[in-house]
Amino acid sequence: ELKLLLTEIQNIHFYWISDEPKNLIKKFERFYGLAFSDNITFLHDKGSMERIKWGISATPQFLIYRPDGTLFKNHKGALRMDTLISQIHDTQTP
Repeated sequence: ELKLLLTEIQNIHFYWISDEPKNLIKKFERFYGLAFSDNITFLHDKGSMERIKWGISATPQFLIYRPDGTLFKNHKGALRMDTLISQIHDTQTP
């Protein structure tokens, strides 16, 4: 579903932040076919510095921004893929 979303909406970028070992992050990327996507950046956050920078206080946490850079949604906890997709589509409409 994520791969389909990336083809539907061109101006979207995902940042995945994890404190898992780098080799597990790479394995995840390859397993789900996300390693070569221009729309996804995987960040290794060994010392929680990226989480502090982004204001992330829970995992998982989804920060969804509008194309103009303003925060649209800050969802803490698990999120169904169809809900995530719907919210991302909502950011595309004025």
